[in-house]
Amino acid sequence: MRREVRGVWVATVNNIDFPTCESIPQFQEAFIRILDTLEHYHITDLFFQLRPCNDAFYASELNPWSEYLTGAQGKDPGWDPLPWMVAATHRRGIKFHAWLNPYRVTGRKVGEDAATKEELLSSLHEENFARKRMDLVVLDGRGAPILNPGEPHVKQFILDTIKELVEKYDIDGIHFDDYFYPYADIGKNDEVTYQTYRLEHESLGDFRRRNVDEIIYAIHRYLQTVNMETNRKLRFGVSPFAIWRNYSTDQRGSKTNGAQTYDDHYADTRKWVKKQWIDYIVPQVYWEIGHPHADYRELVSWWADVVKGTSVDLYIGLGLYRYGSSEVWNRESTLLDQLAFNRTVPEVKGHVIFSYRHFHRTDCPPLIKVLEKIRTQYWNESSKSTVE
Repeated sequence: MRREVRGVWVATVNNIDFPTCESIPQFQEAFIRILDTLEHYHITDLFFQLRPCNDAFYASELNPWSEYLTGAQGKDPGWDPLPWMVAATHRRGIKFHAWLNPYRVTGRKVGEDAATKEELLSSLHEENFARKRMDLVVLDGRGAPILNPGEPHVKQFILDTIKELVEKYDIDGIHFDDYFYPYADIGKNDEVTYQTYRLEHESLGDFRRRNVDEIIYAIHRYLQTVNMETNRKLRFGVSPFAIWRNYSTDQRGSKTNGAQTYDDHYADTRKWVKKQWIDYIVPQVYWEIGHPHADYRELVSWWADVVKGTSVDLYIGLGLYRYGSSEVWNRESTLLDQLAFNRTVPEVKGHVIFSYRHFHRTDCPPLIKVLEKIRTQYWNESSKSTVE
């Protein structure tokens, strides 16, 4: 038996859920507020974004200190917050997952913040991998730089980053979200990489998917080895955009009509489940029941079928942030009906909510009522706390 996962994402990129901190007491106070909220809602798992943009919320020899922590990339806060964060989280009986964005370099863009890629990357801290290896960076369709997923040195750098985290800190797992090849396609900006490393007769799409497959598999194998050698129980999971492929494209896909992570992000998330390269998957099912293009029930049922016969746990990513955005998302019933439906699907082993700051919003009265009902009806201590 494993406990039902009740998780929350804390996003640090652009300080979405966590502030820039000028002192150690300020940091600790902000983090303790998070833990108090998690404990109030009986939350079991914290997914904290430790590496939002090729940087770090921890003392790293590979990634500079994050600007979202100290206000300037590379600025030393004078301590390593991560051991304290993990210990404080564990004292509350909550799991701490290290959430990393593997490829994003910065949110700034060529054409808006700099004239050229070189000028933009030169503004990063001198120890930033992307600044030291500008040749391994490509631009997406908006002019934002990412580490080129097809470059062997990039794959090794990402794996080394994860090894550093696992070896230094008592974290409970490694977590990726939905950013693989970017939403704004990189076009032909990786043409040289493709021609250099592609297999015979391999299409560009298959080449890109293989690149992402290789880093997912490498992390899987590494964590397996660590767990066997140290008797740890580190878990590896991914939270993708919820549509793998539409049925109209591939009869194995869901009866939806939207962007496809297989074709647009080159992330074969269904394969990772079937191959059991991950321990859990958290599709971001941020649409309501009855949505004309991406019905919530259709997607949850589709993912439930995908995990059947595997050891991969299914948690559902819930879009709490959507409250107040439309008439549908002003109804208390919208998210509560999703939770009620999930209780009818045995394969659903938990939920993760995006994101933390929405637990403290006061601008949407229906949301306040929804949160209280989640706490008292679905996530109370006497409700289902373990799953098969």
